[in-house]
Amino acid sequence: MVSMDPAIIALIVFVPVFLAFWYFATVFIAVVSGWRELARIYPSERPIIGATEWRNRRGRMRYGSGYNGCLNIAANAMGMQLSVWSIFRPGHPPLFIPWSEIPTEPVHGMFGESIRFSFLRATTTLLLRRDLAEEVLRSAPGVRSPAWHTSPPRSSSSTR
Repeated sequence: MVSMDPAIIALIVFVPVFLAFWYFATVFIAVVSGWRELARIYPSERPIIGATEWRNRRGRMRYGSGYNGCLNIAANAMGMQLSVWSIFRPGHPPLFIPWSEIPTEPVHGMFGESIRFSFLRATTTLLLRRDLAEEVLRSAPGVRSPAWHTSPPRSSSSTR
């Protein structure tokens, strides 16, 4: 009988367990965030042509699911493409959403201003910091950034 070093046995067991955990964790995040729902509705077969790209950005989706530094965005006149780093790709295929399917609205948060991208046929949203969101929207001719409204100044006189 051949005896194996316990470190080798641990490595042989650890690698497949770790890879299985990684796979199921990324798929779980995709389901919770709504990425899987978007992928069923807005699949993307290949990179979009003539797009401006933003790599390694941050975005927040449903239930506070954060894509911190691993979100890639590309946009052109037709729409917006979303993808993540290939290491996080299980459950996260690239998406392409036409601009006609994306209403936007400003969000005033405790830590700054953002723009919420909603999707007409999905229940999830994407929240991007205002400066990044406005850059993405400017890259698409004819697509406007949402209007930022501030509360009107209070009048010192009372009306009856």
